[in-house]
Order: sequence, then C-alpha cells, then structure tokens
Amino acid sequence: MNPPLAGYRVLNLGRVWTGPIVGYTLAALGAEVIKLEHESSPDVTRLLGRPTIAGKRPEGEPQELSMFFHNHNRDCLGITLNLKTERGRELMLALAAKCNVVLENFGSGVMERLGLGYHALAQVRPGIIVAAISGVGQDGPLTGLRGYAPVFSSLSGLESLVGYDNEEAQGMLSFGLSDPNAGAQAVFAVLAAVFHHQETGQGQYIDMSQLEAGMAVLGEAMLEWQFTGQAPGPRGNGHRTHCPHGIFPCREPGCWVAIAVECDAHWNGLRQAMGDPPWAREPALQSAQGRGQDRERIERELDDWCRKFPRDELLRKLGKLDVPAKPVLQVEELDDHPQFSERGLYQEVEHPLMGTERLVALPWKMSGLAHSIRKAAPLMGEDNRYVFMKLLGMGQEEFDKLGEDGVI
Repeated sequence: MNPPLAGYRVLNLGRVWTGPIVGYTLAALGAEVIKLEHESSPDVTRLLGRPTIAGKRPEGEPQELSMFFHNHNRDCLGITLNLKTERGRELMLALAAKCNVVLENFGSGVMERLGLGYHALAQVRPGIIVAAISGVGQDGPLTGLRGYAPVFSSLSGLESLVGYDNEEAQGMLSFGLSDPNAGAQAVFAVLAAVFHHQETGQGQYIDMSQLEAGMAVLGEAMLEWQFTGQAPGPRGNGHRTHCPHGIFPCREPGCWVAIAVECDAHWNGLRQAMGDPPWAREPALQSAQGRGQDRERIERELDDWCRKFPRDELLRKLGKLDVPAKPVLQVEELDDHPQFSERGLYQEVEHPLMGTERLVALPWKMSGLAHSIRKAAPLMGEDNRYVFMKLLGMGQEEFDKLGEDGVI
C-alpha cells in the first residue's frame, strides 16, 4: 500500500521546531519534503552544539553535527537558496509551482514582504496549500510581535498554571511546549487542507497562530474561570478530582514514582499496600471529595511511606494491588526501555559525518502504513543539484554561476 501522501511534494521553509515537526511528519506519510535554507541564514538548530560520541567529538562543520537538527529534519531533502536576491525569489516561485504544499514559520508578514505570499504562490500553482505558522497570526493588534515558544505560552496563559499549589507561578522553565503544540495542530490543519484539495481541487491558506494554538489547550482552565469567577493558578502535580495524584520519592536518591488514585478501588488498593494505617481508614477519606479536601496530609503520609522502599520493590507492591503507578525514568533508562523497543520508537539511520544515528520516530502507528525513518537529515545544500537541475531543469553553467554569486 502506498503511503497516503505519496506523490505530494512539500517545500518547507520552517525552522527550529514548529515548522520541522510538520515537515518530517508529512515526509513520514510519504511526501517528498524539501527543506529550504541558506548558508547566511541556516536553521538555527544546526548550531546547537557539537555532540560527543564514545568520548570523542566527530569531525566536520559544526553546522552539520547538531542532533536536534538531525532528529527534526530526517527524511527531508535539503537545498540552499538566498531569498533576499531577485533570482532567488524567482527560483522559489518556480519551485513552488512544482509543489503541493508550502510551509513557513517566519514572523508575520515576512513572506509577503519578499513577494512570496499566498497570492503570489497561488498564481504559479493554483490549488496550492500554504501554511504560515507565526507567533500571533498575520493580523491583529499584536502582529509584528517576535519571540520564541516561552513568549507565546506566557501570553496564552499556560505559564501561569505551572508551579506548586499556593505558590507563585514558576512557568515551564524554558521547555518550549508552545512549539510542538503548534506544530501538531498545524499538521492537522495541513492534512485537512490536503483532504479538501483532493475533494474539490481547491487550495488553502492556513494562517496559524502559535499564541492561539496555546490557548486551544486551556479549555478546562478557561471554563473554570467562566463558571466560578476564580482565576485558576498553579496546582503542582495535583488533580482536580484524583487524590493522591503526584510524584513521590523512593529510597534511592533521585528515584521517584508517579501514583494516581482515580477511584475508590485504587484507594483501597493503596491502603492495603501501605498496611492499612489508621489514618487511611478515617471515614472522611473513603470518598474522592473527602480525599481531595485532605490532600496535603494524604500526600505527606504517602511521601513518607514511599521513601522506605527501593523504586522497583515499591512498584511491585502497588502493581499487585492494581494501583496506577509507574517509575519516573532517568534519561539513561530510556534507551533500552522495553516498551519503546517493542514499538520501534527508536530507529537507526546512517549519517555521512556522524555514522549510525539513533533517532526518535513518530509515536503513533497507522494500519496499512509501516512508516520508518528512511534517511538522515540533509547536509547544507545536499540536494541542490537534484532540485535545481533535475526538477527545475537548470543547466550546469547557470547552476555554477548562481553558486558563485551566493544565490544557491
């Protein structure tokens, strides 16, 4: 069975995290994805450090060695094209004419100012799908605002919910959740546009706001404010209806387990595992409402009890009584975890400079589609000859001249 996007070609100007997520997902679904950069303006994730492998640093240009770039641009072709030149913009339009989808996550209005906005692309390729993923969208009073993920997750209100109960918000401490969240939502929008095109032949312009994508996951918090008039705040690891619900330390330093009591049966199992202490038998704690009202004491008692046991022994005790509990894995445990191995989450590819690389595949499976990572991320301009000479029919002389002039 052919993958669902076989025969589709995607031109991806996206960079950092959001745009590449869309690109490598469409590539996994069978599309030919061409990543566009330029040496004077590379994807900045190319510059995120040089790895150490078995105590040694691999040889090569630093811009070719970033594992962040490799993991988020696998299965893609790579070209270099200077869009600040007139000839570069002409070639971009010529390439767009041979593509079904164009992706970009520049700031609002950048593509329009280059003369490469949706209307210009639709003129050369009627029915084209263009996804413009920006921080705040292409219009509105905040248009022009620049920033990375923490800026937009802060503006969306998400950061105000991250912290410990009854304390000031701490925020996500630099984890850019807003980026992959917007990327995942953009994948859905692009696939919907592809389906629409298949049914009608019509294209789509997708104006994606990372700020609004962040607000879209805050429905529960917004409803809480609307119904109660109280602004929601940090809750730590606590849950609205489940108690105890959190992460608890084990005997070994740095080892933790996550425990989530979702119903009375789970609570009864936890009581048995703990030896049914007198405090846990109090009538008020036999209902979810009562446990929620005494959450601090319950979790303090559970914290003290968990510290008595090694992690794996604790998990066995809880597992025998069907109490939902799982280890908080250390990073070094992830490589050989049997669940990830069984599902093929890690896949190996050969990179010309790094050798064998272990990358993280898509975390979902589809019947009839055995998607796998087919190739490593591209070197800078690796596929220039294929794209400019084969797809666009450029001659060798012009190709060499544009290289000398810094256009390609």
